[in-house]
Amino acid sequence: MKSKFLATLIERVNRTLESTAQLRLVVGGLVLVCWFYPVIFSSGMALLYPSSLLFIIGFIVLVYRSVRIKEFKSYLLQREIIQDRRLNQEKAEYKYTANDINRWGDLLSQVNLDKSSHWDDLDLVKAHGLLPSIHFTGNVPSLQHLIELMRRQPLTSDQVLERQSKVQLLTRGPRRKALTQLSRYPETTNVNTTQALLKESLVKDARWLWFIYAYYALLWVAYVGYLLSGVTVFAAFLFGLFFVFPLAGSRVKIFKTLSWVSGFEAQLSRLRMVKKTIQNYSIQASAKKVSLLSSFSVSTHGLSFDETLSELNRIIGALGLRQNFIAYGIVHAFLPWDFYWTNRAEAVRKKLEPIYLRWVEDLVEFEAFLLLAEYSENIKGVWPTITGGEARLRAEGVRHPLIPARVVIANDVELNPAHRKCLLVTGSNMSGKSTFLRTLGINLMLMRMGCKVHANSFESSAFQVLTSLKRVDSLEESLSTFYSEVKNLKEIRDECVLYTSLYLIDEIFRGTNNRERLIGAQKYIKALLQSPSMGLVTTHDLELSQMDQEYKNLVNEHFADRIENGKMIFDYKKKLGPCPSTNALKVMEMEGVF
Repeated sequence: MKSKFLATLIERVNRTLESTAQLRLVVGGLVLVCWFYPVIFSSGMALLYPSSLLFIIGFIVLVYRSVRIKEFKSYLLQREIIQDRRLNQEKAEYKYTANDINRWGDLLSQVNLDKSSHWDDLDLVKAHGLLPSIHFTGNVPSLQHLIELMRRQPLTSDQVLERQSKVQLLTRGPRRKALTQLSRYPETTNVNTTQALLKESLVKDARWLWFIYAYYALLWVAYVGYLLSGVTVFAAFLFGLFFVFPLAGSRVKIFKTLSWVSGFEAQLSRLRMVKKTIQNYSIQASAKKVSLLSSFSVSTHGLSFDETLSELNRIIGALGLRQNFIAYGIVHAFLPWDFYWTNRAEAVRKKLEPIYLRWVEDLVEFEAFLLLAEYSENIKGVWPTITGGEARLRAEGVRHPLIPARVVIANDVELNPAHRKCLLVTGSNMSGKSTFLRTLGINLMLMRMGCKVHANSFESSAFQVLTSLKRVDSLEESLSTFYSEVKNLKEIRDECVLYTSLYLIDEIFRGTNNRERLIGAQKYIKALLQSPSMGLVTTHDLELSQMDQEYKNLVNEHFADRIENGKMIFDYKKKLGPCPSTNALKVMEMEGVF
């Protein structure tokens, strides 16, 4: 369902745009009448030619107004896209088009991903996965920042709480306006290029500036002398500019200044669009002691963010004189225009060098957390409680964020070191074991990023999330599926020993024979129970469920099915105890395998 307010506003803008175009056509026609009527009828020139100037001014105003209306319409259309995502996000029913999928593939090819298994295991980066449902501005830097937040790494509870405080701050205020502007003006500037610009000195020797200023002072003396006495020595000084310019330009880079300052223009456009929003949130963050946008609230070397934008805009405007060669030549016959503005650009460069990249980084972080705030506000969920001290997890009504709300099934889960350190989940095929592991893993990732989670309540330690859900052959390393799994499980065990983590292991050692799988799984689970970590392991081996007799902090839980009228019925609800039945033979028989 689309927003009626936005739809009405867009319709009104379209009408205004159409009426403005018609009025512009009429005014343009009147200009032509004013010009050609005196030519054809040889009368009215004294009245119509001056009148044409007024109509020309009106025409220019209407052209400017049309441009502004089109910009506003573009803004509204982008805002409507965001609004549609918001309405569909809650139902997890956003429809990705072929263009969306191709665009996402292009974006993903420009970021750096490590080889951690959780990217694929939890469907974090695939075209219909979690990350595309969060990121929609199309900007690579903010996507990379979100990926950094998702990386498999140990975090403290304070670090997770800090992220959460940033997201919560941005859930209030003009969030969608800023996201709309950032989507319309994508980030295209390379950070390495910006670094090079900041280190490129425009004035290698300031003494040449004083030489140029002194030369122009003498030129003005010659001009005055000509006016007072008729002496034409100024012509020699004027001709001397052809030699002075290239000579001084080798030490004062007047011919590079425009390209230098234009290198910031794309980022400046983005910063200008969200300037007021940034300043507003920066003040709020400072008041609430949230480490967000801090670089925008300080003045570095006497140059504030707002003043810097204004100064760079002035320099760009002044150097734009080069586009008119006649005006450029006339101005330089009287003033050291380029040298003066190059000196101002160099003064800005010196002040920008220690702070500009922080502005860029803070803007990227701002966009990433805006996206997380937008996601959090679009779902039915809760802010997780992050606990310190003894590791534990307790969640009620946990739901998979990528399954439509009309069919998703919620489950509860609890882990603690004393009584529920490892949940051994058994169950029949297609009953929901793997989906539940992904449900828990994805919600833990959302928690680690600072988001709301899809649950009725969620209390957890700042676990590192370790996964072994999907197995594939590694052609690059010539590894079989089983050996690839063994390597992954070895990494998980090592991480579980080093850091308090939460592991999610699906159908442990599925790639080998029954006897060795059972023995290997028993030894591996025993090793996990001896570590400070906790988690869930699913299996089809019902013999493993007997381990709860030896280990009191291992608990059996299961998913099951039932047969009704020759069809398997699943409720996808997790229950206590080992699974009482299996369905592999039933599936084979129903499909006519035998």
